[in-house]
Amino acid sequence: MRDEESRGKRTRCLACIAFGVIAQTIIIVLFVVIVMRVKTPKVRLESVGVTTLTASNSSLKASIDALVTVKNKNFGHYKFDEAKATFSYKGTDIGEGTISKDKAKAKKTKKINVTVSLNSNKITASDISSGNVTLTAYAKLDGKVHLLNIIKKKKSSELNCTIHVDTKAKANKEAATSPYPLMPSAPSYMRSDQEAAASAPPSTEELRHKKRMRCLLYVSIFAVFQVVVITVFALTVMKIKSPKFRVRTASITDFEVGTASNPLFNLKMDVHFGVKNTNFGHFEYEDGIVVFTYRDVRIGQTNVEEERVRARSTRKVDVSSVDLTSSGLPANSRLGSDISTGIIPITISSKLDGKIHLMKIIKMKKSAQMNCTMEVVLATKSVQNVVCK
Repeated sequence: MRDEESRGKRTRCLACIAFGVIAQTIIIVLFVVIVMRVKTPKVRLESVGVTTLTASNSSLKASIDALVTVKNKNFGHYKFDEAKATFSYKGTDIGEGTISKDKAKAKKTKKINVTVSLNSNKITASDISSGNVTLTAYAKLDGKVHLLNIIKKKKSSELNCTIHVDTKAKANKEAATSPYPLMPSAPSYMRSDQEAAASAPPSTEELRHKKRMRCLLYVSIFAVFQVVVITVFALTVMKIKSPKFRVRTASITDFEVGTASNPLFNLKMDVHFGVKNTNFGHFEYEDGIVVFTYRDVRIGQTNVEEERVRARSTRKVDVSSVDLTSSGLPANSRLGSDISTGIIPITISSKLDGKIHLMKIIKMKKSAQMNCTMEVVLATKSVQNVVCK
């Protein structure tokens, strides 16, 4: 019953450990995928207002108030340096503004006002006459994403927008994010989707995404390896078994046996025991008694002194010779019948109480029990058929 209770406790303990490891693995994976995944903040031109505008022939002079937003989707703040926002017309810079050094909080959007003065004498007359002048706005923010005040990862965000200025209405018509990133000096034509997909190399974001996936793969492999190691450790090292107490050898040194009509015996037996400890921690047991019985009647006993059995080893236990006598048997015993058959059956039983010590931290009570049977053969005055359960 005690072994079943101990086995149930070990099973529950192992289940708790396995559940804890699995939960820990899931938490680590989710933490890496969600919290530790660093994304590139997005810089956008939220709105543009033209405060003053003068356009004639090929000349354009204007003052623009632009609202730039920095959207940070990370779980850490994004600290960026001062940057220049350049406005160009057909690859030629015609004005610039300053995006001041600032910080976008975690999971927040930072709004920045930028004032730009435009001045150019190279606007085509057709654009001026049509009242639609297309400008390109470009800026690059260099900064770092700070996670947990420990991790700092460099991230660069680019702003690339087109602005259509209605020179007749003297106000901007629209501000839209360009689907094709163009540097200020890039050609004025737009490529098709097929050309862009065929010729464009993998973007920095794609490469970083691949690196994150590899990192996640390594973390997952490590977590699985950790689960396997802990499970194997719990099933082998931490699995505590009851030590075994057995009869190693037995011999008779003094022999006196009566007849079937006058049944009696007085034997002196030399017995050697062994305590086998299969655990990964040593077993310390207390003093014990080994009892010899004949058909459930005690005929002798010997003492076993306290000792320690090292981990995964067997300790030999030698005792002094044991005197076995039939003087305590009842008158109706079957001793006469056994003497006539030439075999006297003897049972040896004992229990050694002690503790298993693991890593000098865990101490678990365990008992080494012995239940052995043997036969004393009268013809040869020897002990045979020693069987231990």
